[in-house]
Amino acid sequence: PNRLGLTMLIAEKERDKYQNMWGFPAYLDHSPGAGYVDMFMAIAKPKLGASVIDIGAGSGAASIKLKANGLSVRAFDLTNEAWAHPSIPLQNGTVWRDLHGIAEYGYCCDMMEHIPTEFVGLTIREILGHCGRAFFSVSFVPDQFGALIGQQLHLTVRPFVWWRDIFREM
Repeated sequence: PNRLGLTMLIAEKERDKYQNMWGFPAYLDHSPGAGYVDMFMAIAKPKLGASVIDIGAGSGAASIKLKANGLSVRAFDLTNEAWAHPSIPLQNGTVWRDLHGIAEYGYCCDMMEHIPTEFVGLTIREILGHCGRAFFSVSFVPDQFGALIGQQLHLTVRPFVWWRDIFREM
């Protein structure tokens, strides 16, 4: 297949993987991104009502905390299997291809390591192109949950210096 066709096949494979993954209650309860909201608020100091996209929102735990801090939140995730927050709009798709709209802030925690390595640079550029400022938190270790479905969830497990250099290039 051509490059676009290959991109779509990869996106479909990833979507199927997470549709399966969200069927496990332990994965639903796991939200590293929610744990970084206080740090984001302290560093970014967004004004009340500032717009933020929770990128890789998952089940929405971080989105709820961001909204509770007075921010105007919309969420973005590959699937909507775990989403149960009708008061927060959710857009589905792949970040490197389907992210739309503009926000003052991008909030992206525990998501970049889930991106196939060949799409990491494009994903960062897309996020920075749609958000005035962006907050990232990246895991440098293999995931533990993928074993439940016999697959790796963290596709880009690299050391800090690798990630630092990728972000510097952007």
